[in-house]
Amino acid sequence: MEKLPLKGVRSGITFGIAHGAWVLLRGEIKIALPAILSTTILGCLLAMLYIYTGRSTLAPIIAHVLINMVIEPWLMLSVISGKWKINKSLK
Repeated sequence: MEKLPLKGVRSGITFGIAHGAWVLLRGEIKIALPAILSTTILGCLLAMLYIYTGRSTLAPIIAHVLINMVIEPWLMLSVISGKWKINKSLK
């Protein structure tokens, strides 16, 4: 497997910022920074998967869908329903 090129790292950073932007726009920095960091790492891993599978987008898309379905269903429901609440101890 080839090394993750700079484009893959930039892709991961863009992925992280794009996925954390909705929290940043609400001004919830204490939540935004860990969200951006974790999704940046995930973005880099998905970029590595993209490179490993011969630059096919199918594997990263399937991985992203599985992550959303299995690991983060509560997040999707809270965003869709608009019932996202910040824990007051985090403010």
